[in-house]
Amino acid sequence: MFGTLKNPVFLAFSFGYMAILTLSYIFGSKIQNTAMNLGYIWISKWSCFVIFLAAVGMNAPNIFLESMFMFVLFNLTINPAYFMKKEIV
Repeated sequence: MFGTLKNPVFLAFSFGYMAILTLSYIFGSKIQNTAMNLGYIWISKWSCFVIFLAAVGMNAPNIFLESMFMFVLFNLTINPAYFMKKEIV
């Protein structure tokens, strides 16, 4: 079967990472300036990446590589524009 799904720590870190990214995108959408918004989102998502990857490496090194690929996949596929307010012309 799937080795990473047998480890409950992997699922906990995955859901935690997605929740933190979603919260940072929601907080970033409250920033009115688009450039500041994009800068905040970029810094926050890659900071979360480093923090969560370090936490996985210290607590569950057997799922480190899978977690790294998953975190990169989340960072590259989740579009923060979904959380931004659309300007009406």
